[in-house]
Amino acid sequence: MPAVSAIVRAYAVIHYQQGVTEADSGEMVPEGPLKCTIGTEQLDRIIGKAAYFLRTCDGAIDAKKVDQDVFSGEITELGLECFQATLSNLYAPLLENQVTPAPPV
Repeated sequence: MPAVSAIVRAYAVIHYQQGVTEADSGEMVPEGPLKCTIGTEQLDRIIGKAAYFLRTCDGAIDAKKVDQDVFSGEITELGLECFQATLSNLYAPLLENQVTPAPPV
């Protein structure tokens, strides 16, 4: 089996939402004024809906074919939680337990 290599790209996370706090019921609810936060990590929990943009090309994005160079969409808080659970509970254990074949001699 050939070795698998990962492509790591830089990214930025941009939030424009209220802060969140945990209510007595355990539910995460918005609190405070809207604020814009930009960083390289997930800083706050996403509440409601979020838009995402993924560059699908290497190099600069061509303004004439941005619809081919950028994939975008909308995801909800529940969708993100399901995605995280799938990665954590299904794929991460599979990858951690994967046996790496010995290199050919």
